[in-house]
Amino acid sequence: MSRRKTSASGPRVHCHGSASDFERATRGKIAPARPDRVLGRFGQVLWDLDGYAFLDDPDTVVPPSTVNPSLWRQGQLNNISGLFEVTPSIFQVRE
Repeated sequence: MSRRKTSASGPRVHCHGSASDFERATRGKIAPARPDRVLGRFGQVLWDLDGYAFLDDPDTVVPPSTVNPSLWRQGQLNNISGLFEVTPSIFQVRE
């Protein structure tokens, strides 16, 4: 039921924003995040960036009809990770 509802509402949902959001999100990027996993105290995987690699697939220009386009876009922006220079001598790690 929920898939049908999401799919049916898809055409009415508009994805706000522009390519400049991606330019701002990558501004100051110095290096990619390595390793692609954040491990806990006992070695368990807490966060796995590879699990979200499908968001960066160049063949998926338009999100699937079962996904809200705004959430897909937000996922893509959240998937930008690495070491960033925010201002001179101020650095940020985004994972």
